[in-house]
Amino acid sequence: MTARGDSQVEVTPLKTHNGRPLRAGDSYALSYVAALSIEDLLAGRYIDSSEWYKRPIQSVKGEENLLPGLESALADASFGDTLRVVVPAGLAFGRRGVPGRVAGDSKLYFQVEVIAVGDDQS
Repeated sequence: MTARGDSQVEVTPLKTHNGRPLRAGDSYALSYVAALSIEDLLAGRYIDSSEWYKRPIQSVKGEENLLPGLESALADASFGDTLRVVVPAGLAFGRRGVPGRVAGDSKLYFQVEVIAVGDDQS
């Protein structure tokens, strides 16, 4: 387990691909699942998943379109990497949470895969 970006974010590489690294301004796509505990993540009890939407989440590195903790976790990510990420509440939804879905001050657990970077998928 390592810390990336913000030292409060825990990142565990599950698979490294040594593909094209994300750079500032790059568009990229992620497949992801999110849970409220590591046990829920491992058991497939998710609070969110890109599969539910039938498409990956797309963003641009540096534009901060993701939760701050997830953005931080991707600091050194490359195409093909799969990461397990633990995001503290303050870098997720904070005290407000997401009514009916995520209680305030909840830590979040993600598994993400970088499935595209820029115009390439390599």
